[in-house]
Amino acid sequence: MLVMTRGINDRIAEDTSFAKRVTDGLARFARRDWGDVSEIDWVANDDHSDHVKDGERVIASYEDKQGSDKFWIIRDEQATTVLFPSEY
Repeated sequence: MLVMTRGINDRIAEDTSFAKRVTDGLARFARRDWGDVSEIDWVANDDHSDHVKDGERVIASYEDKQGSDKFWIIRDEQATTVLFPSEY
């Protein structure tokens, strides 16, 4: 199941370039490109990406070329969620 926060949904509705970035982020996530996470998180993501178990998660972080406008994609046992870091 894919869900997004209200903040992401509202931003997508008003900004087509941001909507494309989220779509691109989801494609990167599917290819196991975790974006701008630490090396420790990258390894953990690789370990958990096939079968997320109770208490585990896969987290990716993507920002624009200017290093701003960051959003996260987090997959846990129940859903994959797109959100702004401030909404965590």
